[in-house]
Amino acid sequence: MASKQKQRTKGNKRPSSSGRAAELLARDGSSGATASGFIGFGTMSGDLGYVPAAQSLSLESDQDSTLESDFRMALRKLTKRDVVTKLKAIQEFGTLCKEKDADAVKGTLPHWPRIYSRLATDHDKRVREATQQAFEQLILRVRRNLAPQLRALMGCWLLSQCDTYAPAALSARAAFQSAFPQGKQGEAVAFCKTEVLRYLEDNLFKETQASLSDPRSFTPEEQEERYTRLLTCSLLALGEFATLLPEKELPSVQDMLSSIVAEAKFWKLAKNKSPQLRNAMYSVLGSLIQNTPSIAEGELARVSTTLLGSLDESDPLAVQCLWESVLFVISTFPNCWTHVNMRKAVLPKLWVMLRNGGSGSATVIYPNLLPLLSHIPAEVIGTGVEFYQELFGNLKEGLGSPSARHSSSEYGALVKAYMECLRYAISQTIIEGAVTDSQTVQNYLIQDQLMLFIVQSITEEGTHLASTSLFVQTSKLLSHLRKQLSTKTSSARHILELFWASLGSVCSEHVSLADADATSCRSLEKISMLLTQLVSQEKLQKAKMTKKLSVSFSVDEGSGQCLPVEQKSKSAQRPTSADHPELMNLVRSLVRSSCSAAQGGSIVHLRFMERIFDTFQQPEVFAELLELPENKDDVEPQTLEGVNVVETKLTPEMDICKPETESDQSYEGESSKLVSEAGTVLLRCFRQILLPWVQSAETSSSESKNDTVYHVTNIVETTLRCCEDDMSKRTMLDELCKGTRRPQTLHHLIKKILNTSHDPAITTWLKSPIFGEKLLELSDQLCSQALDGKTDGSSSQSWGLINLGLSVQHDEEPAVHASYAEKILGKFTATLLRSKVKVEGNEQRVHNCISFICDVATNFFSVVKGCLLITSAEDLLLALFQLGSKEATQFPEGLQQKVLSAWTIGAESLIKQTGGFLKDEGFLCKAAAWIKNCLAQGPHTIHSINLLAKPAVTLCDIILRSLPTIMDPDAPGTDDEDTPGSDSDSPSIAESFLNLLVPTETEWNQSLNMPNQWMASLFLDETLTFTALPELTQVDPIVMPTGLVQSAFVAALLRRPERVNEGELKEVTDTEGGAGVNQEESAGCFALAPLPWRYDVIAPLLARMLYSLQWCKGTMGLNAVTRQIPVESLLVAAPSYCSQVAMAIDSTLESLWKSLTGENWKALVKDTLEMSLVDGRLWSSSLTYLLSCHSRHQGKHQELDVLQIAQGMDRFSVLWLSAIHTLEAVIPYLSKEQTLQLLEINTAKLMSAKEEMLVHVDGGLGSMSVVTAILRHPDTFDSVNHSSMMAGCINQLMQWRQDYVDSFLFGCDINEAVVLDDVFLNIKMMQLMRLAIEKLPTALSEQHWDFLLCSIVAWIQTCSQSIKFAQPSPLVATFYCVTFDLLTSAATLLGNRSGSVTLPSNLYTEWREFYSDGIFLLMLPMFVTIVERTDLNELTVYSHCLLQSAADAVVSMPAEQVKKHTLTSKALASGAKAKSRVKGQASADPNAAEGKMQILLERLCPMLIKTDRSAKLAAFQLLEKVMDEIARADEEHLKDNDDKDKREEESSIPPPEQLKNILDSASAFMEAILTDVQVGECLTLDPSSTGYYQSMSSVLTYLLVWRLYLKIFKSASAEVRAEYANYLRLTGGVPTLMMNLFRLMPDPPVTSLVVDQSVKGSAPRSMFGTTPVMKAKDIFPSQEEIHHQACALYSTALEDLPAMVRQWWTSQDKKIAPIVDRFTTKYASPLLCTQEVQDVQTATQTFENMTVKARSATREVIATYTMQDLSMDLTVRIPANHPLGIITVDSEKKVGVGTTQWRNWTLQLSTFLRNQNGSIMDGLTLWKRNVDKRFEGVEDCMICFSVIHGSNCSLPKLQCKTCKKRYHSACLYKWFSTSNQSTCPLCRSPF
Repeated sequence: MASKQKQRTKGNKRPSSSGRAAELLARDGSSGATASGFIGFGTMSGDLGYVPAAQSLSLESDQDSTLESDFRMALRKLTKRDVVTKLKAIQEFGTLCKEKDADAVKGTLPHWPRIYSRLATDHDKRVREATQQAFEQLILRVRRNLAPQLRALMGCWLLSQCDTYAPAALSARAAFQSAFPQGKQGEAVAFCKTEVLRYLEDNLFKETQASLSDPRSFTPEEQEERYTRLLTCSLLALGEFATLLPEKELPSVQDMLSSIVAEAKFWKLAKNKSPQLRNAMYSVLGSLIQNTPSIAEGELARVSTTLLGSLDESDPLAVQCLWESVLFVISTFPNCWTHVNMRKAVLPKLWVMLRNGGSGSATVIYPNLLPLLSHIPAEVIGTGVEFYQELFGNLKEGLGSPSARHSSSEYGALVKAYMECLRYAISQTIIEGAVTDSQTVQNYLIQDQLMLFIVQSITEEGTHLASTSLFVQTSKLLSHLRKQLSTKTSSARHILELFWASLGSVCSEHVSLADADATSCRSLEKISMLLTQLVSQEKLQKAKMTKKLSVSFSVDEGSGQCLPVEQKSKSAQRPTSADHPELMNLVRSLVRSSCSAAQGGSIVHLRFMERIFDTFQQPEVFAELLELPENKDDVEPQTLEGVNVVETKLTPEMDICKPETESDQSYEGESSKLVSEAGTVLLRCFRQILLPWVQSAETSSSESKNDTVYHVTNIVETTLRCCEDDMSKRTMLDELCKGTRRPQTLHHLIKKILNTSHDPAITTWLKSPIFGEKLLELSDQLCSQALDGKTDGSSSQSWGLINLGLSVQHDEEPAVHASYAEKILGKFTATLLRSKVKVEGNEQRVHNCISFICDVATNFFSVVKGCLLITSAEDLLLALFQLGSKEATQFPEGLQQKVLSAWTIGAESLIKQTGGFLKDEGFLCKAAAWIKNCLAQGPHTIHSINLLAKPAVTLCDIILRSLPTIMDPDAPGTDDEDTPGSDSDSPSIAESFLNLLVPTETEWNQSLNMPNQWMASLFLDETLTFTALPELTQVDPIVMPTGLVQSAFVAALLRRPERVNEGELKEVTDTEGGAGVNQEESAGCFALAPLPWRYDVIAPLLARMLYSLQWCKGTMGLNAVTRQIPVESLLVAAPSYCSQVAMAIDSTLESLWKSLTGENWKALVKDTLEMSLVDGRLWSSSLTYLLSCHSRHQGKHQELDVLQIAQGMDRFSVLWLSAIHTLEAVIPYLSKEQTLQLLEINTAKLMSAKEEMLVHVDGGLGSMSVVTAILRHPDTFDSVNHSSMMAGCINQLMQWRQDYVDSFLFGCDINEAVVLDDVFLNIKMMQLMRLAIEKLPTALSEQHWDFLLCSIVAWIQTCSQSIKFAQPSPLVATFYCVTFDLLTSAATLLGNRSGSVTLPSNLYTEWREFYSDGIFLLMLPMFVTIVERTDLNELTVYSHCLLQSAADAVVSMPAEQVKKHTLTSKALASGAKAKSRVKGQASADPNAAEGKMQILLERLCPMLIKTDRSAKLAAFQLLEKVMDEIARADEEHLKDNDDKDKREEESSIPPPEQLKNILDSASAFMEAILTDVQVGECLTLDPSSTGYYQSMSSVLTYLLVWRLYLKIFKSASAEVRAEYANYLRLTGGVPTLMMNLFRLMPDPPVTSLVVDQSVKGSAPRSMFGTTPVMKAKDIFPSQEEIHHQACALYSTALEDLPAMVRQWWTSQDKKIAPIVDRFTTKYASPLLCTQEVQDVQTATQTFENMTVKARSATREVIATYTMQDLSMDLTVRIPANHPLGIITVDSEKKVGVGTTQWRNWTLQLSTFLRNQNGSIMDGLTLWKRNVDKRFEGVEDCMICFSVIHGSNCSLPKLQCKTCKKRYHSACLYKWFSTSNQSTCPLCRSPF
């Protein structure tokens, strides 16, 4: 072993960690301590790692023998330094404490204290928290057994409870409480008191930063933080100790505590820079003062200096404890002030704190100011105002501090403290009684402080004083002074008089000087707030005191009866002049001064008056309005005792809490007189002042007239509330209703009155004729103006007044009289009917009018009982229904909701009131007739149909929801037979309404005669057999047929899965049973159906919807049983409404299938079957879909015997076209016996068909149709036992070929004169042949195969001769499709010999050498012709099917025949020259291999950008077969290039020009479409968006072109691959591709196809484990296909471009790289690793001197290289994230190979595997070539030290003329470019 002291590498002078550990052990062992019996770290601080290694080594210790191995291992881990290790070990220890038995847990106790003391003070907070949690688990198990270790634990335990990390402290406290009950905690602490104090003393005075933390492991900052935390926790623990320690134990520890407190170092901690440490110091001082006052008194000088000298503390962490301790010291030790200098040490710091506003801690500090002020010695305060000047001056300055300005809570705390101190100072002046000095101080406090403060709150804009508690505190101050009047008469009276005099002058000045600006407005608002607070605080205090008293009663002297005093309560709550004499005088004065200004137009004063009147609702205040010069003589000041306007002097006896006296007994007798006189005063005020004021403001032209009216109206409302005389109230309202010209004035007044009170006088007045006539006049005016476009801006208030009049108050009747309500509703109905035709240019006004009508109607219908019994109400309801059903689409969203809400509420009310009775002139019948009339008036869209269906559905809902309450058998009136809605009629009401909505039988039959374009689709996909194809009628792309309109409406009507809940449905069922419905009829109802219709009601609707659904599918070219209906049709010729209607009907049917019973299914199938036998065609297709739905929903529970329903097999003994259609529909659902019988009958009929019966429906054509239908579904019969019948059918066709040769269309032009019946016959024969090849190939003999293959060749020739027409007819197109499908089936079977089907031995050879050449040489040109001639923008059903069939057929063309194609170049035909891949050559020979490749690229590449999927996939599969030729041509061109090694720059080969152009355009599209998609997300296209299929087609093109390019890359040799890689590197192709792929691949990448369809619950397969479906026919474009193609491309890129993908991955940022790595490792790498290993195991390539084998379990490849005497095993290890990870290379065995050579070869192999883009076998091959060249004598390149270049696989050919060394051209170029020199790297000679 090498010495540890020697220098290992450059710059590393330290030995290894193991060496340092050995030295440490040796050095410790020299001390004489023997630790051989223990394992752990003995050098740790405090020897805390002590854990026994084994019992045998520590037998002398009993405690060691009890430690279990699991605990020993856990405790050993606890001594580790790593935080994660410790956390896991602590969790493990806690788990062991829970799981192990108690004895095992007790064994850990001797070792726990030392480990706990270290972990509890660990620098990581998570470790500390986890330690306390584990400790709690230990305590819960050991309980009392912890006592022996308690002294060693308690000190650290208390310390942990004061941890600065709150979760750790809470966990430690929880453990402490678990160990000791609350009463025992003090005793536990006392038990360990000495140890605890010693532990804390050591922490405070002995520990240092260096002793706590190892400087080698922690930074200085971490050391300081840990030391500070220890000191903080120790101080807090000392305070906790003093708190917990029982009082009787204090003398025993007094000396120790005194010694700790006496330490100078202890007091220095109060000045530490750490706020946490200072906080702990303040806390411990407060605890000592509370719990050990004797010790604190001994150090009182230091305590006082420390606490009182720190009043300027500003840190939020420390102020709380500081001020608590300050209050403790000043309250506990009154002589503490003698130890400090107040003027120099205390007050300056207090002033600093006040000036700073508490430095952000005002909410904590300022509540303590009042207690502090109360304890300041009197000699410090003095007798003058100097102290208060300083105090309040600093307090005011603090209000302007930033912390106070920016926080409302801080500001409020400052203001509250200011007022508390002010109140205290004023109270002190009253108590002292020094008249002269006291009055001076009082004047200063009131005028210079309080009043200035109030003035500042009123006037200054920047302050928030008015929003604080300033006014409340002022009110409290006044209340306090009033209470002092009886005892401190002169001082308190002087202060109150001074205050009111100052406040009156301030308020009067501001009111008189106020103008219209915002500042004056806010000032008056604040004055009103002040006055309100002054009176409301008095009322609040009085209410609180009243609650404490018992209920008092007044005795009626006349009757002697005790009555509750309720009449006095209202007036008692109002402020009176007796309660607030100065305040009321001030209010009256302010009213007088502001009244004249308000009447002069000042809104500011008017608003001020409004607030004053609202607060002081007293007649004497309103009487001030009458104190005008012309009215002064009319009002006597002494008229009313309650309206006394004479100023009352303040007397000491006036107390707000004065109890009732005997004078109050006269209140009841005088109340009526007072009410009458007060009403008179208020009425005079209204008539003389308020009403004229309102009228003048309404007619004024001032801009502020609206504000004036508003505020004066509010004063009128206050007047009404103040008035208690009903006659006066009604008089005021009558005069206002007549006198006002603006409805909004009356509306505002009434609304406010009703919101604030429920006065019967007001309710009575609302039913008066005056108010009714007013509303009727308004209604007529508003409706007329809205329709004429003359409405003004005040209409909303007018509508509000009408709504208020029609609303309910108390008696469930309209507020207005019923006669006026009916007239108003009639006006509304007429307006709605006129609004439909008079909206041009007046939309907004009409919308507003409708909105107001809806509001009024909604309120009226919902709250007025019996509203629909009014004649005009039902007409209004119908008008609203019509408006909301059709015209509402033109309304804004909000208005639509209003209309809907209005008529639904009205309809529900109507049905509940009338029982839903369907009278001819009723609402329901009129609504149904109107809906049907609208449906008949086309054209319609699916949206317009849904709009009409929505109100119908809503009405059905309302009927079903409302009727159960009427159909209650116990309901009154149900016994009356004539009652509408009685039990006998109620079950049919909903059904009758439904019948009114849906079309009749005659209407259905007329509407289902729709265009027959669907016939081509059903004929092409072999769903139905036809003997003639009539001329197809085109479908209108815009106008929807009537049948679809009606079906879509019915579908929307029945599609209601959430319609009725179970409770309502049960009521309906019970009611039906009670009405006499028998059990069978009741069973016919849907027990859990969305609608409770009987089956016979909706059966015709279901059949018609089935027919319309199949019409839509046929028109769109979809199969009958297809369930996935695309949002947008793939065929441009199909209208968009087809898919919309189809999805709507399918959704409805799926919701209804779940509710059908077995009998319902049987009846529906029978009805549809009968229609199919009568008419066939779409009814047969409907029957197919219906049977598939039954099989899906009911197949497991009930199977249908379809033939029995059809009255047996005999019904089909004679075939006709409808019978054939029916059989084709039902054959998949027949039993095996029925199918066999049907097959035997029709096979016999087929074999007996002669001459004219060949094309007869009851002869050859019909029987073949039935046989092909049976073969198409082989699951219904035994194909093995019935193969003879199939052979007989083919024999019969061969016989027909001999007897009726003219009937076979072989080698002719089908467009010429041909019998159409023969075309149908040939089509059916080809279908039969195809099914025989697909289903029963083993039943065919060699003669059969010869006949079939020769027929295929002949029919292909017929197609080739007839293909000249660009747009074939549907019949000819069907002939082409069937021929191509027959070819596809034969080529699929014969082109793959490895299949499991056993066929004649020479059949494959004949097909490959004879038949396929003749077929596909014709097929490829036909396919190209079809694609190029088809207009994809005008694609029809049959042209689309033709494209798909031709594409499926041509992809079976072998690669050799594709290369020998006979296509001609378009460029040559037009005289242009074809381009060549070879530079310098203008053209290529079209007959040569390269020329053929150019023609193939020219003709097929444009198909890659076609939108049609079939053409795209076919072109891709054809090109994929010849991509190796492109690679081979590039390799030949590369060999012919003699100038390769002379180039200084690495060369590159681009892809073919055609592919390159497509790739460039597709890449630009991808960049645009993926702009907003992040890496890791999957692109999701909206199927309903425009260009959805175009986008998917472009993405698919991009992926397919890349797959073709990678196919070229994979087929090339190593040298050519290097050239391709250089091109990709220069163009940045791979990074762009990878970024795009990771925005196209889903996560997880799974397909919708399951592994085994027969196994229930089979999981879907991964897209990386399956090949994308490349079939063209019967596959719709989908986003899943895009995702699958992207995954396939990514897998191919990882396999063919591993080096470039790895390079891209390593260059990504930390956000993208993990996403790529996780996705690849999880989904792609396992398959790639398995594939790499399998390629090695199954490789047929052999190497000379090298053998290769693989180990699949370990992902290793072992290459053994031998050469003469040397041997070397190289192990290639594939990483889990291959190929992103680096492949490692190691050597297990090397013989005869030097170390240098071995390392060189290993490095070279690693380089080849890392840099080459290929498989591991390719890398091993390249490495072997390099080694072989080395042994052949080829020198290494002196730059890369390899013979073969790692990237381009070239040899070193460039030779230096001086040193004769050879270099790779790429290496030399890189050397020149990086070194900026052109010299030889070895000899430095010029190159």
